[in-house]
Amino acid sequence: MTGTGGTTTHTTTVSLTVTPSGGGGGGSELVVDGGFEQATASGNSAPGWTGTPSPTGRNLIVKGGSFPHAGTAYAELGGGVNQTDLLTQTLTIPANATAASLTFWTNIVTQESPGTAFDFLNVNIVSGATTTTKLTLSNLNSTSSSNTNGVYFQPAAIDLLSFKGLTVTLQFKATTDVSLTTFFRVDDVSLQVTTGAGGDTTAPTTSITAPANNATVSGTINVTATASDNVGVTKMEIYIDGALKTSNTNATSLTFSWNTTTAANGAHTITSKAYDAALNVGTSTTVNVTVSNGGAQQLIGNPGFENGSTNTAPWTTTSGVVDSSTGEAAHSGTWKAWLCGYGSTHSDNIVQTVTIPSTVTTATLTFWLHIDTAETTTTSAFDTLQVQIRNSGGAVLATLATYSNLSKNTGYAQKSFDVSAYKGQTIQVFLVGSEDSSLQTSFVVDDFALNVQ
Repeated sequence: MTGTGGTTTHTTTVSLTVTPSGGGGGGSELVVDGGFEQATASGNSAPGWTGTPSPTGRNLIVKGGSFPHAGTAYAELGGGVNQTDLLTQTLTIPANATAASLTFWTNIVTQESPGTAFDFLNVNIVSGATTTTKLTLSNLNSTSSSNTNGVYFQPAAIDLLSFKGLTVTLQFKATTDVSLTTFFRVDDVSLQVTTGAGGDTTAPTTSITAPANNATVSGTINVTATASDNVGVTKMEIYIDGALKTSNTNATSLTFSWNTTTAANGAHTITSKAYDAALNVGTSTTVNVTVSNGGAQQLIGNPGFENGSTNTAPWTTTSGVVDSSTGEAAHSGTWKAWLCGYGSTHSDNIVQTVTIPSTVTTATLTFWLHIDTAETTTTSAFDTLQVQIRNSGGAVLATLATYSNLSKNTGYAQKSFDVSAYKGQTIQVFLVGSEDSSLQTSFVVDDFALNVQ
């Protein structure tokens, strides 16, 4: 922009950043004055930039010097001995970034002999107390062996997408040794960012990456969850047995250390959740683990079905089986599994996969059973409940017991079975109820346990 008044003329340069309107997708430049052209004179600052030279007083930003890549200005770090120079700019990468690519041009001129790296230029990203070095150049990358213009070259683009949603500091750091100089000239710095389209309704995807599903674990258990989404994850959470254990913001990975004090022996469920800026939430598939820290332990997860009908894991059931109605009372608590009871041809089942450690000496399956029937016969088993052990593929290994309308009782009775023959195996505890075409029989089960020693 040029202004003229009488015989006086003054010219100044301004910069504009053009961004898409309406929140739509597109690309934008985040670096302010990447070519240092807005510096008014040689010094240690330009719009957006701060230079910290050593020794004090040296100009890191050169205006009107002899060696720009383009325009009339550039940054010059190093050039002395036993020296550290910092050139920084703080910027925020949008949380909905889908690409963030850092590029710059550099001209490296050295007096050092070929073969050994003595002087260095690090491109760092500073986030909080963490400094991440994304690129290191040295005197070995020199384009000239004397203090002349040499040749500018552009290193490969640096991907900064992992810093989306964060305010970070871009840092060029030059360090030189005690003899022979190297100049690191930097110009035309650019951070091009592409953002996702507005109005996104796709929930982030998240998963538990450790421990493995159906694993038997002991000691300190490191639960790790990861998430990804093209509009940016703003928060992650880890839940164990339905309870929130830890959370983090603006991260795509999360770890929770589950130690022997908090990891009670027996079966547990682990899930993770990930949120984006639009508050879309993704929930992982449930991972089931069995904690074995020695001694007696109980392996059945959610043994009394108290997680409710919308969170039956690690049980898998037919629809409507997990129930809190007063038509049939629970043995304890509020919830139970109510199989059949329709008075028409019908089948219900519940199943849970359990791994019995190979080191146990005893393994006992127990549960409480109430049978209520409208059948009047005293001789014919029209409606049945089978208690089975199946392998992990669903094949029947044994039918432990078969109950029927002839087994009706006025209250609950506890049933017990020795399943130590299956130690070292992953099995399914499988109950299946079947009714004929008339007169209901309800098989109500609650408070399971698989105790091993």
